[in-house]
Parts: sequence; structure tokens; C-alpha cells
Amino acid sequence: MPSDARGMVRRLSYRSEATRTLDAGEIGALVQSAAARNAERGITGALISNGTMYRQWIEGAGEAIETLLDALRRDPRHDALTVTEDALEKERAFAGWHMQLFQSVGDEALAPEAILLGRMAPGLVMEDWGGQLSGLGRAGLVRQ
Repeated sequence: MPSDARGMVRRLSYRSEATRTLDAGEIGALVQSAAARNAERGITGALISNGTMYRQWIEGAGEAIETLLDALRRDPRHDALTVTEDALEKERAFAGWHMQLFQSVGDEALAPEAILLGRMAPGLVMEDWGGQLSGLGRAGLVRQ
């Protein structure tokens, strides 16, 4: 776990499996609630879900991220939670998104292209993510 450095933001990504399948309405409610809590804590991020799997990126102050990660690990909706990235960055990749949801369209598992979002995000110009998010659209994902 990186410690906070002056002017740096902690970015953490994880993947997990749902302990039960959630429908689009349940996922939407979960994200709405998370976005409100994240706004209070200065956390931004994105979530990709197909109802059975989660891939999430969260960023903010080190202590806030650690507190959220602890809560996620205790959350009975998650199983097999695996941290895939934990680093300090100079700037946020998800500024303005307290929790942005992308949902997989159809029954397929999360597309490999979507999983790469976490690796791509730091190098992308966030304005390009505005409108259609064409790369995610090709990966079978829609912005909610």
C-alpha cells in the first residue's frame, strides 16, 4: 500500500466476483449510494460490471482508499476480491466521477478490452471519454 506523498493521489484497482447476480437496477442503486459516499470522502472512480463480476478503479487520499478497501473486503456482495493495482499518481484519471458505472451489454463476461481500461486510463485524455466512449462501446459496455 503506497503512502500519501504531497500532491499525489492513490489509485487502486481490484476485481471481484459477485456472491449473487445483481440486476441493472440493483447495480444502479449500489453505484448511486457509493457515489454519494465517495463524494463526501473525496474519492473518484469507475466501475465495470456485468452483474456477476466487478472491476473497479478508485482514487483519492491514501487513508480514504484504505478505509474503502477494508469495507469492500467485508462486503458480503464480493467474493475473491483481488487488488490488481495500487499506486501513487500525480493526477486523477477519473476526476469528476465519484463513481461512474459501465455495464456489460448481454450475458458475456467482462470483455478483455474493458479490463484494460485501468491500464489505459492514466494515458487517456479524459475529454475523449465524453460522448460515446467508443472503445468501451466496442468492448460491449455502455456508460450508465
